[in-house]
Amino acid sequence: GWRGADLALARAAARMGLPYTLSSSATAAIETIAEQAPGRLWFQAYVLRNRDFFWQLVDRAREAGYEALVITVDLPVGGKRERDFRNHFSIPFRFTSRNVLDFASRPRWALDMLLRGLPAMENLRGLETAATSAGAIASSVGRSYDPAFDWARLAEVRERWPRKLIVKGVSRADDATRLAAMGVDAIVVSNHGGRQLDGAVPSLQALPEVLQGVAGRCPVLVDGGIRRGADIAKALALGAHGVLLGRATLFGAVAAGDAGAQRALDILHDELLRTMRLCGAPGVAQLSADLLRPAP
Repeated sequence: GWRGADLALARAAARMGLPYTLSSSATAAIETIAEQAPGRLWFQAYVLRNRDFFWQLVDRAREAGYEALVITVDLPVGGKRERDFRNHFSIPFRFTSRNVLDFASRPRWALDMLLRGLPAMENLRGLETAATSAGAIASSVGRSYDPAFDWARLAEVRERWPRKLIVKGVSRADDATRLAAMGVDAIVVSNHGGRQLDGAVPSLQALPEVLQGVAGRCPVLVDGGIRRGADIAKALALGAHGVLLGRATLFGAVAAGDAGAQRALDILHDELLRTMRLCGAPGVAQLSADLLRPAP
């Protein structure tokens, strides 16, 4: 959407004192983010069939000084993302009359992509030796996830990663209990933005059950649908220790690069403070469930 968007997001997060999570499939390398946007860095590692390549990514994050490793466990295979079909988005990319018109309406963006090419998934270079172009690398990613990843392999990750370990994609109390007993440092309640399994439980509905399963042994974060500061307040009021932001900040970066990423965080920060003040909550500790009412 914007060349260098990952770096813009990381810099904005560092200025705000917030952790930034770099995805395995980002368009910026692990080392580039560490060098050009130093701050509280987390690395989100998708679990790959190629175990040697997976451990290379983990080792690179450790050597670059990332403070936490985020293991995503709710993406063993790609979901049926019908919206992508409707929007004529496919990997490898194919031109259609609809997306060509979309490109024509954004000539400066289209010219940049035409002259400089699509940004590549830098951290996945070499994953598929037959993949050379950015489009080919992207098309190989879905095939590369490991549906056989299990508790034993997660325990191996816990043993080999010496810093904070966060497990993302949890929606059940029994899984949360087992993860807390394993010694993970945080859990993220997530249904992958609702675009993996159609009908999966919404994150906010799953949050109380996961909190009960953890029983205070580690922090519980939540993501999915956090678009406004009031959404952050609701998650905190329900007991979450924090939220993860994806689309809201990405929209800012896609609109205006570095300035847009910062503007998105500023908007969310302002909205959160306004919501707290209008609820009579002088601090996040005063955001409690009694401020909420169930929807009809």
